[in-house]
Amino acid sequence: MANLDCPGILGSGFGLYGYLPALIKSGSKKIYLPSRYKGKLSERQELKHFDSSIEWVKDDLEVLDKSTSLIMALNPEMQEFWALIALSKKNINTLILEKPLAVCPKKSFDLLLLLIKSGKKFRINYIFRYLAWASKLNRLTKIPNFKLEIKWQFTAHHFATSKSTWKSNHHLGGGILRFYGIHFMALVAEWGYTDILYSETYGQTIEEPWKWKVAFSANNLSICSIEINSKSIKNTFSANRINRNLTEENIFIEENPFTPNQQSFNAAADFRVNFINAGIFESFIIDNQEKENVLYTNILILWEEIERKNVFIEVT
Repeated sequence: MANLDCPGILGSGFGLYGYLPALIKSGSKKIYLPSRYKGKLSERQELKHFDSSIEWVKDDLEVLDKSTSLIMALNPEMQEFWALIALSKKNINTLILEKPLAVCPKKSFDLLLLLIKSGKKFRINYIFRYLAWASKLNRLTKIPNFKLEIKWQFTAHHFATSKSTWKSNHHLGGGILRFYGIHFMALVAEWGYTDILYSETYGQTIEEPWKWKVAFSANNLSICSIEINSKSIKNTFSANRINRNLTEENIFIEENPFTPNQQSFNAAADFRVNFINAGIFESFIIDNQEKENVLYTNILILWEEIERKNVFIEVT
């Protein structure tokens, strides 16, 4: 199992309940955190026993000064800010960043170029890449003259609580396309898709779209259509294949994208921890940086083209 050297974390949300347990599970004995996270840690019963593995330091800058591996679980604006500082630190040789890399394709390209030029090892957490169903669907896309349909329906937390956050705001790097849709952009880019047949977002305002419909094509691949509805009363994640005779074949239907993969995981913990370990951390051993750089570039090219072609449809 991959073990990051001298890791530090910036981010008191998923940084604590996702990356912290993942690091400890991978064998890390000392993890640097800013002391202002102590209150957040004490609020979560399932994390309290991790305190012995934490080295509390004065502030975020000291985390960067002490760490050789840095994990950022921040909003896109803050991630860009701290990533630029981290790139200037000679002691930091490994970075893990969240998606989206920055608030928009242009700023993401700028940051990606700096990451590549730095020569540091880095990964971006496109976590769907590491789920079993993604590999299955990848194989099915290689059968031409079929159509693959993927649908994800759920109620986003900001809609359930009627609280707007950056995750709901398109211009802050959130929303149905930049926060949720980016997961699937990473998948289809890795599967080899290059052409966007159409892209439509729906909502009351262009700042907070809640539904995205898109279709992709490429030579020798099935057409792949995706629909995400973050304001649905249903909680389902499904994939279907339309055969040559136009009959529909169900591939799977689950409650959410992680359901088929979380059977043996401790229900008290965040089920994404397993995929951080088996996916992101292990990728430092399995995949070379040059290969990842090409994929990350292709994801951003696809994202930029989607935004160029996208049509916003107002729904009252």
